[in-house]
Amino acid sequence: MKKYIVSVLVLGFIFIGGNLYAEGPSTSNKSAVPALLGNQGQGITQQNKETNEEMRKEMQEKREGILENLKQKSEEFKDELQKKRTEMKKVMATHRETLQNKLKNIKNERKQNSVLKISDNFEKINEKATERLNNLVDQIEKVLEKIINRVDKAEDEGRDVSEARLAVKKAQEAISSARSAIITQTAQIYTIEVVDEETLKEVTKTVRDEFYSNIKAVQDKIKTAHEAIRKTAKTLGSLQGLLEDNEEEGDEE
Repeated sequence: MKKYIVSVLVLGFIFIGGNLYAEGPSTSNKSAVPALLGNQGQGITQQNKETNEEMRKEMQEKREGILENLKQKSEEFKDELQKKRTEMKKVMATHRETLQNKLKNIKNERKQNSVLKISDNFEKINEKATERLNNLVDQIEKVLEKIINRVDKAEDEGRDVSEARLAVKKAQEAISSARSAIITQTAQIYTIEVVDEETLKEVTKTVRDEFYSNIKAVQDKIKTAHEAIRKTAKTLGSLQGLLEDNEEEGDEE
């Protein structure tokens, strides 16, 4: 009888235990796991959004910095150019007075006036030439600003613009070099060395040749800047056909 009771108890425990294992984890535990994973997933998604937003903000600030730096250099150049022109007016006034005193050694009054007029023309022509060349650089710089905006747009589209960025940098350097050449040319003084009437014509011709040679050197700097802009447009144009109008605008210049 005792053995029978023990057997019944053992079977009861086995039956109860089997039911417990068959039921598995509780419903509350099952629902807790997905909820936990869901919270973690939302946290990761939010973190990714914040990271992407920070990257976009940093990229935008960098872009604005490039354009701002370009505009700042342009303004600094204009201020320096205006300052240099003001200085040169005073210098040229003194230079003209010195030339007049030297021309007193020339007996022919007509030649005196002719040389003085040529000297004055060098000053006027140089001022007009540097002003015209400066306007050309301004136009080139405006095209570069448009190109930079297009590069930014291409980058937003996920394109690799590393070559275009490098081309932009080279174009900026070429523009800076052209502006420096203009400043240097603005400060040029063309002195006609008066010795005697016999050498006066040859000396004047030498000074004239020097002037045109210097102007051509500045023009070459501007051509280099223009070519740098064209290459930049072409580099970006190979990624997307967005800069055809800029290249046409560059051709017109």
